[in-house]
Amino acid sequence: MVPSGQVTSLAERLAALPPPLPERLRLVAVAAEQRAWLVGGSVRDLLLGRDLGDVDVVVERDPCELLRGLPVRLLKTTTFGTATVAWADGSTWDIVRARGERYPMPAALPVTWPADLATDLARRDFGINAIACGVGETSWGALVDTTGGLEDLARRQVRALHPESFRDDPTRLFRALRFAARLGFALEVPTARLLRAAVRAGLVDALSHDRLRHELEHSLGEPGGD
Repeated sequence: MVPSGQVTSLAERLAALPPPLPERLRLVAVAAEQRAWLVGGSVRDLLLGRDLGDVDVVVERDPCELLRGLPVRLLKTTTFGTATVAWADGSTWDIVRARGERYPMPAALPVTWPADLATDLARRDFGINAIACGVGETSWGALVDTTGGLEDLARRQVRALHPESFRDDPTRLFRALRFAARLGFALEVPTARLLRAAVRAGLVDALSHDRLRHELEHSLGEPGGD
């Protein structure tokens, strides 16, 4: 249960975001019939009082169906149900269809299917990135935490959501360390054990050169990464 004061605080933080962010969130919610949530790093950073970075919104329908009701330009789509859109000022958002996923082998791209919000949160990498915040008319600022992410924030820890997380996607090895360094968090003890085991098993070698280069570039781009 999230304390009501925290929900109110988050609702106020959402409303106080630099314009036109709050209005755009409401527009997406209207297009999605109020079934829309801010997710991932956006919610994490709002709760930590950090500046909002990337904006990711989850909906429970095909995001391309929403675009007819939004003043945006479609930049690209993915087979995973993500639509990247640009607003008139050039800012870009990802509007993502809630999905489940499974990995047929280590480092393979996942097999996905449409799902509900709870399933989408459970597929994510770490608890701190698996918190959602409603942006609908009646859900504005209401937190959805089905994986214990709020406790992870309180404990200042990075926790993988399941034991096969690093096997499924070895890029999470880099992301775990990157989030810990960026936020000043520690790796949860079982997560640290899983990470070391994945490194010893050589799972990084299963990544393509492009995916490995992408993660290294991101890591080097972190403050202090040079």
